[in-house]
Amino acid sequence: MTVTFDTYREQQLNWLKQEVNSEEFRCAAAKIVVIHMPIIKDKNNWYGMAQLAQHYGPVLHNAGIDLMICRHMHNNLWIGTEKSGFNYPVIVCSNEDFMEVKLDSRRLNFKIRGKESQLVYYQSMVLE
Repeated sequence: MTVTFDTYREQQLNWLKQEVNSEEFRCAAAKIVVIHMPIIKDKNNWYGMAQLAQHYGPVLHNAGIDLMICRHMHNNLWIGTEKSGFNYPVIVCSNEDFMEVKLDSRRLNFKIRGKESQLVYYQSMVLE
Protein backbone atom coordinates (compact mmCIF):
# COMPACT_ATOMS: atom_id res chain seq x y z
CA MET A 1 0.00 0.00 0.00
CA THR A 2 1.28 3.46 -0.90
CA VAL A 3 0.58 6.37 1.43
CA THR A 4 0.15 9.71 -0.27
CA PHE A 5 0.93 12.36 2.30
CA ASP A 6 -0.47 15.22 0.21
CA THR A 7 -3.88 13.51 0.19
CA TYR A 8 -3.59 12.80 3.91
CA ARG A 9 -2.67 16.44 4.64
CA GLU A 10 -5.62 17.61 2.54
CA GLN A 11 -8.00 15.43 4.59
CA GLN A 12 -6.49 16.79 7.80
CA LEU A 13 -6.83 20.35 6.50
CA ASN A 14 -10.56 19.83 5.87
CA TRP A 15 -10.93 18.50 9.42
CA LEU A 16 -8.96 21.46 10.82
CA LYS A 17 -11.17 23.99 9.02
CA GLN A 18 -14.25 22.40 10.61
CA GLU A 19 -12.67 22.33 14.07
CA VAL A 20 -11.59 25.98 14.15
CA ASN A 21 -15.15 26.97 13.18
CA SER A 22 -16.72 24.90 15.96
CA GLU A 23 -18.29 26.60 18.96
CA GLU A 24 -16.00 24.62 21.30
CA PHE A 25 -12.93 26.04 19.61
CA ARG A 26 -14.22 29.59 19.38
CA CYS A 27 -15.15 29.58 23.10
CA ALA A 28 -11.97 27.87 24.35
CA ALA A 29 -10.08 29.62 27.17
CA ALA A 30 -6.82 28.96 25.34
CA LYS A 31 -6.24 27.94 21.74
CA ILE A 32 -3.12 25.78 21.74
CA VAL A 33 -2.11 23.62 18.78
CA VAL A 34 0.04 20.56 19.49
CA ILE A 35 1.63 19.22 16.32
CA HIS A 36 4.80 17.36 15.41
CA MET A 37 6.24 19.79 12.82
CA PRO A 38 6.15 23.54 13.46
CA ILE A 39 4.03 25.50 11.01
CA ILE A 40 6.18 28.52 10.26
CA LYS A 41 7.12 30.52 7.19
CA ASP A 42 10.75 29.80 6.41
CA LYS A 43 12.45 29.85 3.01
CA ASN A 44 14.44 26.77 4.10
CA ASN A 45 11.33 24.64 4.79
CA TRP A 46 11.44 21.28 3.05
CA TYR A 47 8.38 20.16 1.06
CA GLY A 48 6.19 18.85 3.92
CA MET A 49 6.78 21.84 6.18
CA ALA A 50 6.30 24.23 3.25
CA GLN A 51 2.95 22.59 2.47
CA LEU A 52 1.87 22.97 6.10
CA ALA A 53 2.89 26.64 6.13
CA GLN A 54 1.11 27.33 2.86
CA HIS A 55 -2.17 25.56 3.66
CA TYR A 56 -2.51 25.15 7.43
CA GLY A 57 -0.74 28.35 8.46
CA PRO A 58 -3.40 30.76 7.17
CA VAL A 59 -6.20 28.68 8.76
CA LEU A 60 -4.49 28.79 12.16
CA HIS A 61 -3.55 32.45 11.69
CA ASN A 62 -7.19 33.37 11.03
CA ALA A 63 -8.40 31.16 13.89
CA GLY A 64 -6.42 33.24 16.39
CA ILE A 65 -4.47 30.46 18.07
CA ASP A 66 -2.46 31.48 21.13
CA LEU A 67 0.45 29.07 20.85
CA MET A 68 1.81 26.15 18.86
CA ILE A 69 3.73 23.37 20.65
CA CYS A 70 5.97 21.12 18.52
CA ARG A 71 8.87 18.64 18.55
CA HIS A 72 10.45 17.76 15.17
CA MET A 73 13.45 20.15 15.32
CA HIS A 74 15.43 18.10 17.89
CA ASN A 75 16.38 21.19 19.88
CA ASN A 76 14.55 23.64 22.11
CA LEU A 77 13.39 26.77 20.32
CA TRP A 78 11.15 29.75 20.97
CA ILE A 79 9.90 31.20 17.69
CA GLY A 80 8.09 34.48 18.30
CA THR A 81 5.39 35.88 16.06
CA GLU A 82 7.95 38.11 14.36
CA LYS A 83 9.81 34.99 13.15
CA SER A 84 6.98 32.47 12.75
CA GLY A 85 5.47 34.42 9.87
CA PHE A 86 2.05 34.09 11.48
CA ASN A 87 0.33 35.75 14.44
CA TYR A 88 1.19 32.98 16.89
CA PRO A 89 4.39 32.00 18.69
CA VAL A 90 5.83 28.50 18.47
CA ILE A 91 7.69 26.57 21.14
CA VAL A 92 9.68 23.52 20.10
CA CYS A 93 10.78 20.92 22.64
CA SER A 94 13.76 18.74 21.74
CA ASN A 95 13.60 14.98 21.40
CA GLU A 96 15.70 14.69 24.58
CA ASP A 97 13.49 16.80 26.87
CA PHE A 98 9.87 17.09 27.97
CA MET A 99 7.53 20.00 28.53
CA GLU A 100 5.13 20.91 31.33
CA VAL A 101 2.35 23.34 30.42
CA LYS A 102 0.07 25.06 32.91
CA LEU A 103 -2.70 27.58 32.29
CA ASP A 104 -3.58 29.85 35.23
CA SER A 105 -6.43 32.17 34.31
CA ARG A 106 -4.96 33.97 31.27
CA ARG A 107 -1.29 33.20 31.97
CA LEU A 108 0.31 30.26 30.18
CA ASN A 109 3.47 28.90 31.79
CA PHE A 110 5.61 26.22 30.28
CA LYS A 111 8.80 24.58 31.40
CA ILE A 112 11.10 22.38 29.37
CA ARG A 113 12.89 19.83 31.52
CA GLY A 114 15.86 17.63 30.70
CA LYS A 115 16.43 13.90 31.25
CA GLU A 116 17.06 14.41 34.97
CA SER A 117 14.02 16.72 35.27
CA GLN A 118 16.26 19.78 35.52
CA LEU A 119 14.79 23.03 34.22
CA VAL A 120 16.19 23.72 30.75
CA TYR A 121 13.87 26.52 29.61
CA TYR A 122 11.00 28.53 31.07
CA GLN A 123 8.55 30.80 29.29
CA SER A 124 5.44 32.59 30.48
CA MET A 125 2.95 34.50 28.39
CA VAL A 126 -0.33 36.28 28.97
CA LEU A 127 -3.09 35.24 26.61
CA GLU A 128 -5.03 38.10 25.07
